[in-house]
Amino acid sequence: VYMFLVIFIVIDKRDEYQLISFILSFKGAQFFTWGVIKGFVGFTMYFFCVTFPSSLSFSPEDIAQILSGNVTSSSSFDSNRCATAGPGLTDQYWVSILAWLLPLILCWFCLILLPYSEE
Repeated sequence: VYMFLVIFIVIDKRDEYQLISFILSFKGAQFFTWGVIKGFVGFTMYFFCVTFPSSLSFSPEDIAQILSGNVTSSSSFDSNRCATAGPGLTDQYWVSILAWLLPLILCWFCLILLPYSEE
């Protein structure tokens, strides 16, 4: 977020090339940060939420229980853990919304400035 804010402050808003370069670099970074990386992190969090117990002690008994598949409801596994600590439930939403909204507003502002820029 801060990187795009600093770049937006530094660039010449009258130069068409710099405005388009800012928009394209933002969209490229958005694809990786909000697409590929968030998808991988969400998948990994869901995998760990469903697969492993809520308290990973890695004791020999817990490892033997996991490997043998003899996990009962009375063990350290919490069946509703994904409902309370799954992907998307542990983030601070106002930080995520701000980190998504600020560069997007800057990108749209650059798009609005584009007709008034020079080649």
